[in-house]
Amino acid sequence: MSHFLIATGLVPPLNDTAGLSFVPADQAQPYVSDIVASIFSGPERDHTYLLDDGTQTSDEVISEAGEAIFRGSSFPDTRLGAVIERLTAARCIVRIWWASEPGAHDRVEVFRDGDQYIRELTARLQRGNDLNLLYEPVA
Repeated sequence: MSHFLIATGLVPPLNDTAGLSFVPADQAQPYVSDIVASIFSGPERDHTYLLDDGTQTSDEVISEAGEAIFRGSSFPDTRLGAVIERLTAARCIVRIWWASEPGAHDRVEVFRDGDQYIRELTARLQRGNDLNLLYEPVA
């Protein structure tokens, strides 16, 4: 199983975040592109998928953040922290889920406040819990 991160909106560049890239969701593996088509409205080009170089999913960067936090690092000091802080500042919709079973992408806890989302994400990474979180800022 793997972690996945989808962002919707004007995604900021990741120029200084080595080994990570955003690709249009319609160019992602079929599992991701099918999910995006089922959960989001609007043109697919607005939806991007975070890929790490190691797994071609979002798993490596998310697992790496959890390990770093467990060792005492702060969330903003991780690659995932840098990405999430940029996405929430840009008011992108951010969905993270652990693909542990069919439909896991639909069973997410929704947050409207970026700081609260980051606090909960950090706490779950620290505890080793499934993430299954959605940041959807108020329009």
